[in-house]
Amino acid sequence: MNTKSRRSFFSLRGFFLTFIGILLFLFISVPLIFFKNLIIPKVQGATTYYYVSPNGNDSNPGSQTQPWKTLQKASASLLPGDTVVLLTGIYTEKLNPIKSGESGNYITYTATPGTAIIEGSNIILNSAEGIEDGLVQIIGKKYIKIQGLTLRNSSVNCVNISSDNSGVKSSYIEISDLTIQNCKKVGIKVKRSQNILVKNNSIKHIDYSSGIGIWTSEDVIIDNNVIDTPHWYHECQGAYEEGLSIASANRFEVKNNSLNYTETPPAGYCSNSQRLGIDIKESSQNGSVHHNKVLNFDAAGIYVDGWHAGSSGTPTLNHINIFQNYVQDSGGIRLGCEQADGIVEYISVYNNIVVNSYFTGIEVRGAYGDGLRKNITIYNNLVYGANPKGGNGGAGISVTTMNLKSNNSDTPVIVRNNITQFYFLTTGGGSVGQIRSSNSDVAKLVTTDHNIVFGPQICSQEYPNCVELGSRTTENSTNLFINPSSFDFRLKATSPAINTGIAVSSVLTDYDGVARPQGSQYDIGPYKYRNESSLLPTLIPSLQPTNIPMLIPTVIPPTPTSVPLVTDFNHDGVVTILDYNLLVSSYGRTGIAGFVSEDMNKNGKVDIYDYSRMLEDLEKNR
Repeated sequence: MNTKSRRSFFSLRGFFLTFIGILLFLFISVPLIFFKNLIIPKVQGATTYYYVSPNGNDSNPGSQTQPWKTLQKASASLLPGDTVVLLTGIYTEKLNPIKSGESGNYITYTATPGTAIIEGSNIILNSAEGIEDGLVQIIGKKYIKIQGLTLRNSSVNCVNISSDNSGVKSSYIEISDLTIQNCKKVGIKVKRSQNILVKNNSIKHIDYSSGIGIWTSEDVIIDNNVIDTPHWYHECQGAYEEGLSIASANRFEVKNNSLNYTETPPAGYCSNSQRLGIDIKESSQNGSVHHNKVLNFDAAGIYVDGWHAGSSGTPTLNHINIFQNYVQDSGGIRLGCEQADGIVEYISVYNNIVVNSYFTGIEVRGAYGDGLRKNITIYNNLVYGANPKGGNGGAGISVTTMNLKSNNSDTPVIVRNNITQFYFLTTGGGSVGQIRSSNSDVAKLVTTDHNIVFGPQICSQEYPNCVELGSRTTENSTNLFINPSSFDFRLKATSPAINTGIAVSSVLTDYDGVARPQGSQYDIGPYKYRNESSLLPTLIPSLQPTNIPMLIPTVIPPTPTSVPLVTDFNHDGVVTILDYNLLVSSYGRTGIAGFVSEDMNKNGKVDIYDYSRMLEDLEKNR
C-alpha cells in the first residue's frame, strides 16, 4: 500500500471512529439530559408519606425518624399524592397549602386526632373584609385533604377556604375529623368554592359567627359534624350569622349534624336575644337538610330566609327539602323571607319531629320585610309540646303571612298528614293553637287536611283573628303513641293515625327510612306503624356479644340500599355488620333522648327496639 493510500485509509478510519464516537455521546448524554429535566408523574393513587414535628428540622429528609419542623416546609415540598403526618405537639404557625393535588392524587395533611394542635393565640391573622384568614388557609387550591388536627384560639376563622383574588375557586377540598375550639369568627368557613366535603368535625365555642358557614359555593356536603355553642355573643355585641349557615349555595346537603348550646351566655349578653340553628338563606337552591339534631336554639332550630333572593338578577331561594330532622327546645322550623323583594319557593318540610318548641313548631312566617313565599308543602310531621319560654302566642303549625302565591294550580301552602299536640308540657306559657292561619284571608291560601290535633286552640294577642284550619281529627298523645312521656312517638297498634292519611308521592319513607306505604294507606305523622312483636329477635345482645345472630349477613352487600336507612350509622350508604357492631357497642347506654344515633326512637336508651330495627334493615340487605 503506498503512502497516499495508507493516508486515505487512516483518514477514512478516523472519520468512522469519530462518527461512532459522536453517536455514542448522543446516545448516552442526550437521554441523561432529557430525563434529568423530565418530571415523572406519580402513579395515580400512589402515596408518599412525610412527617413534621415541632422538634424536627427543616434540613431533615422529612422521614418519621427525621421529620421536618415547619408546616411551611411541608407545604412547599409536597407533590400531588403526598401525605404529611403532623406528629404529636403544638404548632404555632398557620397551615397554608401552597400546591394543589390532582384528581386521584390528593395532597393530604393528617394527624392522629387529639395529638397535633395548631395553637392560634400568637398567630397574627388578617381580619379585613374579603378573603379573610384562618389557622388553616386554603385559597384557590384543588384536591386537598385536612384530617385529624386540633385548631384552637384563632383571632379570625379556624378554617378558611376561598377563591383567590383572580377568581380561581378552591375545589375538591375535604375537611374531616378536626377538633375546633374558640374561634373568633367562623369555625369552618367556605366561600366561592366547589366540591367541598366537611365531615366528622367537632366544633365548640365560636364567638361571633357560625360553627360552619358556606357562602356562594356549589356541590357541598356537610355531614355528621357536632357544633356546640356557636354564635356565643349576640348582635348587641357585634355578632352575626347562625349555628350552621348556608348562603347562596347550589347543590348542597346538610345531614347527620348535631347542634346544641351547653355554655352559659357571657356577661353583657343581650336580654331576650335569640339564636338560630341551621339557616338556609339568600339564593340557596337545590339542597336538602335531613337527619340533623338541633337542641336549644330559641329563635329557630331550622330556618329558611330568602333575604333579597330573586332580586337584581339573582336566583330565588328554591327547591329545598327539610326532612327527618329532630328539633327540641328550640324555635322549631320556620320559613321566612325577611326582605320585601325576596322570593322563597318550592320548599318541602316532611317527616320531622319538633319537641317542646318555642312560639311555633312549624311556621310559614310573616315578619320584617315579608317577601314572597310560593309552593310550600308540610307533610307527615309531628309537633309535640310547647316551651313556656316562648311566651304568648304560637301554634303547632301556623301560616302568618299574606304574601303567598303558587306556581301551579295548588294553593301556595299545603299542610297534610301532620300530628300537632301543641300544649305546655310544664307550667307557664301563653295562648296556643294547633294548625292555624293568622286570619281568614290567609286561610284561603292554605290547603289543610288529614291532620290529627290535640291541645288548646286559642288566638294570641298578636293574632287575635286567627283561624284553625282544615279537616282534622282530635286525639291525645296517649292514644296515638307508644310512650309520649319518654318521647317514643312510634304508633301504637290501636293508633288512629294508622291508615288514615292521604298518599303523598314525594314522601316515600318514614322518619326511620322505612318505605311508605306498607298498609292500605299512608299513616299520619312521621312514623309508619310496624308490628313490634314481629320484629323482636330471640336473642338480646350483651354489651360485647361473642356470636353474631343468624339474621346478620356475613358478606357486606356490594351496593347501597335504594332507600336511605336510619340504621346506616357510619353513613356509607349501606347497612352492614359494621353498623351492627356500632349498635352493639352502645347497647344498654342511657342518656338524653337521641344522645347517640343508635338511639333511633329517641327514648334515651339503646334498647331492644333499636336492636330489632337493626336486624330488620340487615335482613333487607340480604
